[in-house]
Amino acid sequence: MNVLARFHLIILVFSITALASANEIMKPGAWENVMVVEADHPKTGQRVVVNETRTTLCLTEKFLKTDPYLNAGIDEEKMHQRHANCMIVDFTRGDLSASWTMSCTMADGKEVNSNFEVTVAELRTTTRIRQSMEQDGKTIRLDSLVESNYVSECTDEMPRP
Repeated sequence: MNVLARFHLIILVFSITALASANEIMKPGAWENVMVVEADHPKTGQRVVVNETRTTLCLTEKFLKTDPYLNAGIDEEKMHQRHANCMIVDFTRGDLSASWTMSCTMADGKEVNSNFEVTVAELRTTTRIRQSMEQDGKTIRLDSLVESNYVSECTDEMPRP
């Protein structure tokens, strides 16, 4: 698995599972999530967008009561499947924001550090993820921004986390 694929995997796993007491802040319903991932171009060093995704999920009141967004969490099963060993350090939480660092050792022995900064409001959440990894004597950086906005009531066909 190449470096960018590893970073995308970690970003997706944790932006969905580790993105207040949310049940009292965020409005249940359909939320549109836009994730933009930037990295340094290996030859020019210039910042480039390497991935942009847009999804809509139905966040139910029941799901939001699990307090999913401001609590740092690791999906142990997914990390085990990918032979990654991860831990959370430097966790800080306020009423409407949280930050933490997730440090992972990948199957090949490489270290990946991801710094998360999350803010929530009734109709909007923002998650910034800054990742770094040493490879071939160079530090590879990926920066991701996940902006989530309430868009409507849920429909039956919308996916749910």
